[in-house]
Amino acid sequence: MRKIFILKTILDLLFILSIFGVLSFISFFLEETIRVNGYDVTADTLFAKIVLWLWYIGYLLFIYILYLFRKTAYLFLRVRIFNEKVVKNLNKIGILLIIITICTDISLMIYSVIERKNIGLRLDTNPVLFKIAVGLLFMTLSEVLKISTKMKEENDLTI
Repeated sequence: MRKIFILKTILDLLFILSIFGVLSFISFFLEETIRVNGYDVTADTLFAKIVLWLWYIGYLLFIYILYLFRKTAYLFLRVRIFNEKVVKNLNKIGILLIIITICTDISLMIYSVIERKNIGLRLDTNPVLFKIAVGLLFMTLSEVLKISTKMKEENDLTI
């Protein structure tokens, strides 16, 4: 239980700091060149503006993921592990992680190829495949909990 409490505290802190980040993110739109994950994005073309808006949408979705994760950790603290809300939240988190990866990382790769004529694959601390794998992991955990919930209900009916 202590680990779940620590997780919930960290998620609360990240959620609060992320909300402040939304306000500071707006000021970035006033600058001409913005550095995003090692890429310099100049907001002079429509495509560059679309990429920046996709990043902003991805950031807002990340805040929503933190919100869902906080709710799930709260249910874990209340020992409501086999709850339908937990299953739905974990599945939403997985789907949103994959959507965020598509919105942010893949759009930046396309921007780099089209606008900067820079063709290459970056293998740094922010790999696309790892984010997709984590999203799929959350979706798999959701399915496992769904199956476990059904088994628990069947077991409760047997007794």
